[in-house]
Amino acid sequence: MIGFATTFLLSVVASLITAFDAQYIGFYMLFLAAGLGGGAGVLIANLTLQAVHRRRSKPLFITCAAGVVTGALVVALGSLFTGNPFTLIWLGIYAVIVTPVVYTRISGIRL
Repeated sequence: MIGFATTFLLSVVASLITAFDAQYIGFYMLFLAAGLGGGAGVLIANLTLQAVHRRRSKPLFITCAAGVVTGALVVALGSLFTGNPFTLIWLGIYAVIVTPVVYTRISGIRL
């Protein structure tokens, strides 16, 4: 539960930053979403590992990845009311980038 809660809250914050930036930047948000997704993924994974005291298990990895996706979906559902299609596109790119980054960092996979 700690892993899910931590990744969910941090993903909501990072998704809000991405959605806020997407409203004003437009097309160039493509590059910022890629950079923000990678950086946010590393930050979320490191803070989550500290919160769970570096424990590792397959269900923990999946739960943390689900927390990231759920956090991004909450912000995406909220941004449906803004009427800006760029926001949903960039949140989708953010979620696609940040989820595998968090999963691999928490699981300890080294490439």
